[in-house]
Amino acid sequence: MNPLAIDPSVTAPLDDVLSLLAWLVTVAGVGGLLWLGASMAVSVKSGRQRVGDFMERFVLVLTACVLAVTAGPLVAFLL
Repeated sequence: MNPLAIDPSVTAPLDDVLSLLAWLVTVAGVGGLLWLGASMAVSVKSGRQRVGDFMERFVLVLTACVLAVTAGPLVAFLL
């Protein structure tokens, strides 16, 4: 028996919180991409900005999504 093993009943509430946070991060990522796409479409259609002007924001949103998606499995592995 491993003396460092944690009883699953102790981590059950934490698992619930992590599951909820994972869904919230997914919703926020998809919402961010939709918002970016909509604002890009409106700005390009009206001629105020070019598509290339939005690439920095696009990369930032995608980086945040990748970090958030990889954080959940990493925490689950450590616990």
